[in-house]
Amino acid sequence: MKFPDRPSPSLPLLAGAVVLVGLLAAGLARCRAPGGPHGQPTGHQIQPHTALSPAADPAGATAPQGELRGTLFLAIGVDTAQGVTSAMLQEQKRQSTALVQAFRQLHPGVTVTVAVYREDQLDRELGARHAAGFGPDLLLVNGSTAINLESLGLVQPMRFPSPVTAQLFPAVLRRAQRPDGSLVAMPVFLQPQLACFNRRRLRTSPSDLAGLLQASTQDVEVGLALTPGELFWTAGSLGAAQSLARAAEGQPLRSDDRRAILGWLRWLQAANLLERVNFFPDDETLIRGMVAERLDWIPCRSASLSRLRHSLGDQLGVASLPGGPGGPATPINRLRMLAFGVDSSPGQRRLAEALARFSINPLIQRNLTVSTQELLPVNRYVPAPVASSAVLGALVAALRQGESSNRIARELAASDPRFPQLQRELVRLVFGEVTPEQASDALIALLRPTP
Repeated sequence: MKFPDRPSPSLPLLAGAVVLVGLLAAGLARCRAPGGPHGQPTGHQIQPHTALSPAADPAGATAPQGELRGTLFLAIGVDTAQGVTSAMLQEQKRQSTALVQAFRQLHPGVTVTVAVYREDQLDRELGARHAAGFGPDLLLVNGSTAINLESLGLVQPMRFPSPVTAQLFPAVLRRAQRPDGSLVAMPVFLQPQLACFNRRRLRTSPSDLAGLLQASTQDVEVGLALTPGELFWTAGSLGAAQSLARAAEGQPLRSDDRRAILGWLRWLQAANLLERVNFFPDDETLIRGMVAERLDWIPCRSASLSRLRHSLGDQLGVASLPGGPGGPATPINRLRMLAFGVDSSPGQRRLAEALARFSINPLIQRNLTVSTQELLPVNRYVPAPVASSAVLGALVAALRQGESSNRIARELAASDPRFPQLQRELVRLVFGEVTPEQASDALIALLRPTP
């Protein structure tokens, strides 16, 4: 097992949670929209550099051009507990800027100020800002994080007319909808987890775990991340995914559930004994290993594809993750959502609703999918053009794999305090400090919901 020294973040974290990008506000606490209680904004604003064609909204999502005016404050959550790098910031900036630029082409009187936060600390940061009345108007975060923030009263559920919500894939709508029919947040796009590999070293990605381990005996360097959410895909391949989900839901475990979890952990410990299968602390380390060509095969998030393409070019291969004797892989695909802050003025809430509705416009959804080749639409009327793109075909296949992982994704948010403890147990397991039997008991106990 290799744990390289973790480099210091390229950009400093302020107050342990906030990173200010060059185009960000000087601080949410010092600026509000015109008409709000705190005067004129003082932060930088995202300005469009490329003119995008205005798009008609079939659901009546936007007002006539020029009617909307004001400043909107958008917080973007970065899903990492290991620090924020400049490359991560560029990924988040690119995705949010594409959406904001298109919206501002239709509504040039609206400016958007952006701040980037670590999602594992977002609840504490927002709690402090809400106590002072300075929370953001919109938050672009993972679905599980939005659900957690809503349970803490830090984001506001919203109701949308049925012509708007009817555009969403039913599975996506179920993840966002509350029992009363309101939405915890507006789904925007999906980021599947898939396999990334270097074609110079590996012609195709192995279809099962046995093939992956066999490739490692032929000088292929395989990297795996020990972050629980990034490693969960192997649980499906080894038949333990449903058993772990039952534990997280507080259901009683049968003897075969415990055997499945134990078998999964034994595989992880055995895989670490192979010379060219190495575990790393997080997926960001895997991406850097691929960029430097120290690793030949890794699980990766679709959001990282542009960075890998920049380094590897046509040698980058993508495929769905390998299955195994227990069934297909079970990646936890990220659903990115726009959640509504609780401190907005009526005017800012109107802007936030307009941007959220605009984000699922069919033309916008298609443009984001085709232009990035790393995001998948949530609008069911926007099929990904898989016939014209092998990458999009792999993303769609990975997305289908992840449909069976929604249960455990709902149970474990990015800010869940059990994540560091779960990761510690996995580290102890692969280092051989505990047996698979001991790790199994510890993981089951940690996954149990607190009374």
